Amino acid sequence: MTFGGMPRVALIDDYEDKAEYLKNLFFEIYIKDIMESNSIRNDKSVLEDLLNIVSSSVGSLTNPLKLSRTFKSVKKVSVSPATLERYLECFADSFLMERAKRYDIRGKKHIESPMKYYYIILVTSD
Repeated sequence: MTFGGMPRVALIDDYEDKAEYLKNLFFEIYIKDIMESNSIRNDKSVLEDLLNIVSSSVGSLTNPLKLSRTFKSVKKVSVSPATLERYLECFADSFLMERAKRYDIRGKKHIESPMKYYYIILVTSD
């Protein structure tokens, strides 16, 4: 239950090795696929960091400008808000995360930014 249903994990004895295997599998499948599908080059660490930042604040308002400032101050990496917005769009397009638009009751319209992002859990029945 702790490690999901990946068959290879059952063959690994050590807890840390199981966790490392799943982490590598996740990044190999999702990050590599997102990079290839969207012609993103040389930004693997930015994608991974963005994914970690967003996942640590699931359901919070997410603003590309604030994320850009976080990258600049914490990671010492300059990434434009437009690039981060594109990467968030890539996460949504890959069905990794879902974007939740805010709704302005008074103006009766969707507010474009900031948005909230949630992980998508796919459930299938056999």
